[in-house]
Amino acid sequence: EARRIGLQAYSPLGGGGTSTGHNGGIALDDPVVVRTAKRHNASTAQVALRWSLDKGVAVVTATTNPSHMQSDLLVFNFKLSPEEVVALSSLRTIVPSVRILDDWPDVMMPVVA
Repeated sequence: EARRIGLQAYSPLGGGGTSTGHNGGIALDDPVVVRTAKRHNASTAQVALRWSLDKGVAVVTATTNPSHMQSDLLVFNFKLSPEEVVALSSLRTIVPSVRILDDWPDVMMPVVA
């Protein structure tokens, strides 16, 4: 923020080839994500997108499915509480090819062998 550099997540839900969908390596079926979604009457994907937005990351969902496009826009109909953002931020990655970089625990990059 101090340097006014914005982050953008392209296909933040995992994109093609993922079976459960991931957001920065966090499974959408994680109990914390599921409980948060129920609390807001939202999908787990919407919660993951809202979390990204609440963390200051712009998202580009890259879907070609019209119903997903409409659903993605519903992230603007609710806001996560500060406690929910902390709980979601504390989840650990489940994707072994992803690692945490430096002191930015919410920024994941692929491990290159």
